[in-house]
Amino acid sequence: PSQTFDPLFGNELTDSGREDMIARLRARPQAYVAQELVNYSQAPTWSPDHKRRLLPRGVGLRVYVAAT
Repeated sequence: PSQTFDPLFGNELTDSGREDMIARLRARPQAYVAQELVNYSQAPTWSPDHKRRLLPRGVGLRVYVAAT
């Protein structure tokens, strides 16, 4: 890659930051990729305090496929 950028989240931009980002996108649209922010699914987990209760926690599952 010719350039690297730190991730940028649109919902965290100030008004001036948003205007700056729009200007950069218009100047070099090929340099950017957009991706939807995906929240983790929830699954029941045992509580860490050993009180024998279930709590909802975020869970991520990575799936890999291989052809043989």
